Amino acid sequence: MTSLSLPPTTLTARSPEDLLAVARVVLGFDPDDSVVMLTFGGPGPFHARVDLPPPRCAADELALLADTLLRPALRHRVEATVLLVFGDDDRTARRAVRAVTRSLEGAGIACLEAIRAHAGRWHPLHGRLRGAGSAGVTYDVTAHPFVVDAVLRGRVIHGSRAELAATLDADPELSAAVTRCRPAAAASPEWAAATARHHALAGTVPPAPEAARLLEAVAEQSVRDAVWGDVERGEARHHVELWSALVRRAPDDLVAHAAAVLAFVAWLSGDGALAWCGVDRARAACPDHSLAALVASALEGAVPPSSWDDVGAGVDPAS
Repeated sequence: MTSLSLPPTTLTARSPEDLLAVARVVLGFDPDDSVVMLTFGGPGPFHARVDLPPPRCAADELALLADTLLRPALRHRVEATVLLVFGDDDRTARRAVRAVTRSLEGAGIACLEAIRAHAGRWHPLHGRLRGAGSAGVTYDVTAHPFVVDAVLRGRVIHGSRAELAATLDADPELSAAVTRCRPAAAASPEWAAATARHHALAGTVPPAPEAARLLEAVAEQSVRDAVWGDVERGEARHHVELWSALVRRAPDDLVAHAAAVLAFVAWLSGDGALAWCGVDRARAACPDHSLAALVASALEGAVPPSSWDDVGAGVDPAS
């Protein structure tokens, strides 16, 4: 599941096209074979994406899908939802919507509307929208005002989740330059945290020797903990840019640690989609990476980034 809690931005949706544009903005990519849940009425903005089950899936797969969306909705005290299904299989979309709607409404959470979208057409799934017809309604949100505004504010929107994940692929030339500069010994936690913070807030990327030293340092858990533990939520987006650049530069044996730090700062910034990409990148290199597991747990439990403020204040975020 991808959970997102982006910086407050008021988007007033009045049409199916508006809702589809909201999904594109909050996810940061064009979803496919997905169920997206937009929520309303809770104490803070929260939206989620899960994979759409395959055609002719078993009932227990649909039950798992429904439970996966219900748990975070309850945690965030959601009052109402809209379900958007992206995929070409109308029957599977309807089965998924029925399962999720029953689960939500059984817990007192309204499902205001449900729409399936595919190949530039949307189709109503609840029957509340009129005039769609069997062929659906053509739509295009690439130049929608919500999308344009998000891009102008610096939000990068990718063509797919795979395209987003590819932004973390290794750059062979940059990685080779870092490899040539690897130090003999790791740096101190204090140096690593201060260096990461300096470059993040300055919007700069360390030169190869400094990048090599920083990447080598965060391979040590005590150093890594000092680095991610030093990040403040209001500055997390700056750290995302830094660690995305470092992941692309990391030698193969160091990439898991950099990707795990990226996953954490992406979660802290409210970008659940990128956080999952960081988790996946870390686990591909080190399946049992502890920080990646911690971030994955937060994402699966839809733990809001605001809980990090509670941790800093000595409050249990689960309370």
